[in-house]
Amino acid sequence: FMEQEGASDLMQMWLAVDNFQQQLTSTNGSYDAEQAQADAMVIYDKYFSLQATNPIGFDDKMRFEIEGNICREGGPLPGCFTKAKNIVLKIIDKLYFSNYLQSQIYYRYLSDLTCTVQMSEDMPSKVSHKGHKRT
Repeated sequence: FMEQEGASDLMQMWLAVDNFQQQLTSTNGSYDAEQAQADAMVIYDKYFSLQATNPIGFDDKMRFEIEGNICREGGPLPGCFTKAKNIVLKIIDKLYFSNYLQSQIYYRYLSDLTCTVQMSEDMPSKVSHKGHKRT
């Protein structure tokens, strides 16, 4: 859907940042700072820098804040992109979500989901044979 709307970069950026945060958070603070910085720079170069391959359109203030978050002593923290991530989520919610809920893609998804649920209900359940002894 976001591809059709010409906004797939927003969703991809949100997913990349969310994955980055989850990866660092899952290590309970014991991550490789250099690797985390390299990973953060990949995201920054793709979505935030002036030469970004998929620019989201953030201003200089946001770019400088993210740069400072990435290049801090000890490496970036999991939340180094949180502000940008929240802004993108608000944009997606405000501009695209209601249209998505009225789209054919969403209705097709609901139809497929309904069919899957009905098929799983029609399948015979496994009967447990515990307690039966062969003689």
